[in-house]
Amino acid sequence: MKKFFCVNSPFVAHCSLEEIAQLPDGIRSCVRLRSELTNSWGGAHGGLIATLLDASMTVAARYTFDPDGSIDVATIDLTISFIGQAKETLLCDAKVTARRGSTVYAQAQAVNETGDLVASSVTTLRVIGKSTGCNVLSPADG
Repeated sequence: MKKFFCVNSPFVAHCSLEEIAQLPDGIRSCVRLRSELTNSWGGAHGGLIATLLDASMTVAARYTFDPDGSIDVATIDLTISFIGQAKETLLCDAKVTARRGSTVYAQAQAVNETGDLVASSVTTLRVIGKSTGCNVLSPADG
């Protein structure tokens, strides 16, 4: 299974998310559309767009805490505004906007093949520990 930056996720691999660059304040990623990733009218499926935004912000947050990205984070809240459409490619820039203890705030935008805005997103994430494959929050962690 191909990794997406520091993340080894079967679902992300299925969506064929691609690394472009690790940036000083985040990451740049993309996905090239194929028929199984589109909706009934041939555009990028909303779930694919959400996955690209969420996975990209998660990776940006992981790199904020560790240069290898080996810190696990969980999405607490995710807000997405769907604005346009993509028929061929989605390009995403994600960056961390603030960090308070184990809580991280990030934002991302996805544009289509012509540079038009497709979606924008903000998220709140929580650091849940060093990567060991699977971490579960205990009730005391909230």
